[in-house]
Amino acid sequence: MDITAKFLDIPTISRAEHYARVESGEKATGRYAFIVMGMDGLRYLWDVRDEDDQQIDFGRASGPTMAQIAAKGRGATFFVSEF
Repeated sequence: MDITAKFLDIPTISRAEHYARVESGEKATGRYAFIVMGMDGLRYLWDVRDEDDQQIDFGRASGPTMAQIAAKGRGATFFVSEF
């Protein structure tokens, strides 16, 4: 995921960094997206959230790159990695 994120010119932070921010009550610096493999193992999911951690948009794509492109199109300014 990080290689594509660099291609799309979007930074990636770890889930640990993300949850530390949430726990502290600090707002996100912009819209962000989780990109994860779906339960079926065939599609990737994207979940775009706003600065207050509220879901804005959600969808499925055929692969991680397409999910990242979709999330960026919905305003994601950074990704939260799975690890």
